[in-house]
Amino acid sequence: MSLSVYGRKLNSYRRAKEPLGIKGVRQSVVITHNPCTNDENRTLLVRFLNLVANDVIVPESVKLAFTIVLKSTVISSQTIVNNIGRAIVKKTTIKISGNEVMSIDDLDVFQCYMDLWKSKNERSNAQYQGIDSSAKKNVTLLPIGATDADDGIFAYKAIAYAYNNRFFIPLDFKLLKSHMPFYQSALGDRLEYELVFNDCKRV
Repeated sequence: MSLSVYGRKLNSYRRAKEPLGIKGVRQSVVITHNPCTNDENRTLLVRFLNLVANDVIVPESVKLAFTIVLKSTVISSQTIVNNIGRAIVKKTTIKISGNEVMSIDDLDVFQCYMDLWKSKNERSNAQYQGIDSSAKKNVTLLPIGATDADDGIFAYKAIAYAYNNRFFIPLDFKLLKSHMPFYQSALGDRLEYELVFNDCKRV
C-alpha cells in the first residue's frame, strides 16, 4: 500500500497514489467593511461572499486586515502586545445558515496560547499577524513610532516598512484551514463571523 499521498496514518479517504492538486482559476477578493473603523468592545460582522457551485476557498487564505491607530499621545509609551492579530479579538462567534456553530469567549488567551506551538520558521514569517521575534520587538515598535525602537538593523526596518502598522486577524475556523478547500455551495448558506474587539488595555 502506497504511503506517498496521505503519509503514515490510515484513514477512510485513503487512495493509492492519488494526486491532491486542484486546478482552477485563482482569484483574490478584497472586501472593504463599512464602517471602516472599530473600537474596543464593539462587534464586527464578517459575511463571506456567496460562492457559486464551482468556487472554493483555499485553506488558510482568509484574513481580516486592519491598520491600528494608537490613541496614546506619549510617543515613548506607545506599544502593542506581541501577536496583536490574536490579542485584538476577545470573542468570536461563527454561524452557518444563521445557526451558531461555535462561540468562544476569551479567544485572545486561547489563540495566543495555541500560537506558542508555532515552529521557529513559522514565527519568523508571522510579522503580518503581529508576531515579532526580533530583538526588543523592533519590527513592531518601528511602525508605531516608539522612541525605544532600535532602527540600526536594516532587516528590521525593511519588514517594518513593508507592513507599517497594518496587521491581520486570522480567520482560521476549521472549515477554512483543513486539508480540503472550503466548498460553501454544499452548505447552502454563507459563513459568518462575529468578532468582538478587546479592551485597549489588553492590546
